[in-house]
Amino acid sequence: MKSNGKITKIYNLRGKLNFPIPEDGIDTSDATAVIEDIKQGKTVYARGQKLTGTMPNRGSVTISPNTVSQEHDSGYYDSIKVNAVTNEIDANIKSENIKDGISILGVEGNLVELNGQTITVAPSTTEKVINPEEGYNGITQVTVEAVTNNIDTNIKQENIKKDVSILGITGTLEEGIDTSDANAAAANIEINKTAYVNGQKITGTIPTATTITEDGSVQLESDGRFRASATVPNDIYLHSDITPRMIWLNLTKSQVAETIGLTADKIVSGNTILDVAGTASITGTDTSDATASANDIRFGESAYVNGEKIEGSLSTIFNLGYQVDSVVWTDETEQNQLKLDIPVNNSGIVNAGSSKIAVILRYDKLAEEIGLTAEKIKAGETILGITGTYTGDVESV
Repeated sequence: MKSNGKITKIYNLRGKLNFPIPEDGIDTSDATAVIEDIKQGKTVYARGQKLTGTMPNRGSVTISPNTVSQEHDSGYYDSIKVNAVTNEIDANIKSENIKDGISILGVEGNLVELNGQTITVAPSTTEKVINPEEGYNGITQVTVEAVTNNIDTNIKQENIKKDVSILGITGTLEEGIDTSDANAAAANIEINKTAYVNGQKITGTIPTATTITEDGSVQLESDGRFRASATVPNDIYLHSDITPRMIWLNLTKSQVAETIGLTADKIVSGNTILDVAGTASITGTDTSDATASANDIRFGESAYVNGEKIEGSLSTIFNLGYQVDSVVWTDETEQNQLKLDIPVNNSGIVNAGSSKIAVILRYDKLAEEIGLTAEKIKAGETILGITGTYTGDVESV
């Protein structure tokens, strides 16, 4: 605006900028646009200034509505397309979830509103199928009354076993036990014990014992072990109330010696193994490098050291009294036999004839217990897997 030949300053409405207005220019002071309101790269005049727009052109966009709000970047859009909302907007928009006669987003409902009935049922001995009565389309509550002894007219004291209660009625009927399916015979029952079989009382005849003692035999197996066995002559019951319950096999020393091939000529003279006295002698042996003393040699045994015969004084703590896999060996010298005590691990019956009781012994264990060592065996001979170590001249007596 011109006043007295001068250019007057005009303040814009926002009070941010004053600018001169040319005498012949357009008054742009009332323009409100800022650069963010103008397309990017486009220019305008506002409040006396030329403004270059920064509003980005976003082109065209298609929007699919969903169950959460969506925000898009500000700017200029050539077009905005908003897709129609369909029943896919929610997976629960199904006919079975919508009331009958109602449509939601094009889906017709078929859910019938429940008009439930409350029913009380008296139990019986026949099956009942309960359906809602006319005017109801369902049952919302069913009460089944308690079953009492009235359910069957045969529920009476005289029809029920004594002291047994059925639906509140305690029986008084007494009767015997049905033993028709029992099949034991007297020979299957412990002696003097009784049982009822098929209505009859039977007294057992199987002898009772805590041990079985039988004469056995020894067999040398191909793998170098011994098998001791015996046949039980009669059925016998091993009493389960007494422990330990054992099966004993009596084996003579001569049986074992014969089985392992132990003969006098294989044993150095002066030594006795399994009651077999050795007859093999050694002459001309140089004993000057031997170092043992009497306390290094088992009591009752002798040896030569540095040209002198020494009688052993080493105490023997035990003689044939070790246990192998729960089998206890005992040296019964008076009976000239070895006894094997075999525990019985169940309370069954050991049958006669076909039953075998076997004990398997290892070479090294038996050799250890009978005192069999390499120096007691003639060189070139092998007993219980032990090869003799004498290398001098050997004479048989």
